Amino acid sequence: AKGAVAVRIQPPNKAAQITLDVNPSSNGDYSVRFSGTAAPGTYGVGVASPGGKAVGSNSFEVVVMDDTEVLTVAMGKAKAESDKLV
Repeated sequence: AKGAVAVRIQPPNKAAQITLDVNPSSNGDYSVRFSGTAAPGTYGVGVASPGGKAVGSNSFEVVVMDDTEVLTVAMGKAKAESDKLV
């Protein structure tokens, strides 16, 4: 799309790259939601401005926690919240 910010997401395991075109607001801000993170691993992200003069990239890691880890994290958060009330 003309005038759109191109967001490229590279899932792990050589899966097909995902391209999202995002139209920025009048002040140039933009955001996009991406929920295609079912596969654990490193996801690469690349962004290019309309015209491609400004570019950036980064990555993020998706990990799978087992039920014990999920419970431990949840209990820690609950304790921290209850401590605030005392």
